[in-house]
Amino acid sequence: MGWILDLLNKQEDLNANALTDGNQVVTYKELINAINSYEHKLDVRSNKRVTGLVLDHSLDSLLLLMSCLDREMSLLILDDHQKSADIDLISKKCKVDTWIVPNDYKLNDSFQSLTYTQLNLIKNKGEKEEEFSSEHKGYLYQATSGTTGEMKVAKISYSAIQKGGEKYAKWFRWSNKDIILSTVPLHHSYGLIGALIGTIAASSYFILCNKPSPRVVTEFIKRFKCTVLIGVPLLYDLMAQSNLINDQDIRTLRMSVSSGGKLAESTIDQFEKKFTVNIFQVYGSTETGAIAATSPFESTPRGAVGMILPGVIVTTDKETKQLIVKSDTLFSGYVLSVHSTDISHYMSDLGEVEEDIIYLSGRRSNSINVSGRKIDPHEIKEVLLKHPKITDAKVFGVEDDLYGQKIKAVVLLQEDISSEEVKEFTRKSLASYKVPHLIEKWEGKSLTWKTNIVIDL
Repeated sequence: MGWILDLLNKQEDLNANALTDGNQVVTYKELINAINSYEHKLDVRSNKRVTGLVLDHSLDSLLLLMSCLDREMSLLILDDHQKSADIDLISKKCKVDTWIVPNDYKLNDSFQSLTYTQLNLIKNKGEKEEEFSSEHKGYLYQATSGTTGEMKVAKISYSAIQKGGEKYAKWFRWSNKDIILSTVPLHHSYGLIGALIGTIAASSYFILCNKPSPRVVTEFIKRFKCTVLIGVPLLYDLMAQSNLINDQDIRTLRMSVSSGGKLAESTIDQFEKKFTVNIFQVYGSTETGAIAATSPFESTPRGAVGMILPGVIVTTDKETKQLIVKSDTLFSGYVLSVHSTDISHYMSDLGEVEEDIIYLSGRRSNSINVSGRKIDPHEIKEVLLKHPKITDAKVFGVEDDLYGQKIKAVVLLQEDISSEEVKEFTRKSLASYKVPHLIEKWEGKSLTWKTNIVIDL
């Protein structure tokens, strides 16, 4: 029995609802049986063999994910928005042995793969289950922008994942009475650790909303009588601005949790005034796990991102003002690099710590933050330069009230083409959320270092 099953068996009533994708509901007992069924089909002979899992956020993918986590497989998780170029790059970096993908997902023929259905058709051999041992234990691999904006893959220990989920459950005091609605993708640490693992650590009911919009989220809250909402700042901003939602529509909520980007004070004020539901912020990263959070039981000064969580130590670099984090949920390093959990991690955020409360003042990062998704501008530039009519390009983020940042690309053309043609070209290689929102055609002869400085401003 693995650690996920240990958590599930702590539920006093195994006939209680455990999770749903909005279509089918699974009880705790049914979830335990499903995980046991899958585990006889999963190859856990060596933690050196990395398995890639593409999530479509269906119930099948959720059950499969929890089975892989329970056996502490060396697992790389991505969502089905990733293009084949992303898969190819990450596969080579992580040396993925086999991919498990949705039935309708198109994967390069060069990869060994199984669809969800093909995996389900594998018959249990009826052999005695191997004794669970430390040699089976692998890492969870998660793509991240790191501190530079360049795509990296972080290795997260399963001990850090479990501690991280339990930390959410204890901090917000979730219980088996809570019905928790998550609108965050499960391949993000916030969605996986905070929402999913936090929910089962509290023996709560997990509701996954795959395509959240204010209208759909409101319908889910009303339908399932949700008590907790987990989302990103953009969702709360849209809900606060919507004229079609009122406080009675979400009256069962007792709290909302936000992470994945900066939550504007104006959004907090507008949302809480309109719905009389408090939003609590969580500050963290893939590399560190949750670092700080505002509390439902203790006031936090306005402008602060939260109080430092148990098991976390935060200091600041005297020269750069970067936050330095040491935590019991610290990652185990990036793929192809050496790292120790005994050392501290330098954040790209600048700030200060006063009486265990963190205040942010800026950020040292090349990444673009679009609704909580960290995007590497260099990756987009490389795709643009493959177009035969584009001779140079510069990609960067521009501030946006709704998304936090939008992606802007300035391109130097050999021959004139439309902005839509440029976007359409990038769609062939990039996930939809990485396609530039704005295209500007540069009229000069070259994008020199002086041009770059002007554009960056």
